[in-house]
Amino acid sequence: MKLSGGPIQETNIASPETHPKFNDAVNFLDKVEGRFKKEPDIYRTFLNTLTEYRAKRINKPDLARKVAILFEGHPDLVTEFNEFIKSKKKTDQEAAENQYTVIDTEVGRFLDSRK
Repeated sequence: MKLSGGPIQETNIASPETHPKFNDAVNFLDKVEGRFKKEPDIYRTFLNTLTEYRAKRINKPDLARKVAILFEGHPDLVTEFNEFIKSKKKTDQEAAENQYTVIDTEVGRFLDSRK
């Protein structure tokens, strides 16, 4: 198909696995897993907490609170996690919702890959 005399070029849409935020999520989860290698229950509880959030059984403030308690003594992990989920104020509510949909999808795909 041609428009204005030139061919239409296909847009290459990146899969969630190649999305930078997905890679950040994977790297963070690997970091958490490594940090708590000798305490695997903490890592499993963290994954279960993310699953609760994804299933909308807890909201974002509850997620942040639970993770802060879980990562007590590891302020770098708490800070990094909070930065990851931090809400950015946007004038366009739909854009904000899309941002969280991407994050939820990334977390969900990662959790599914760890089963």
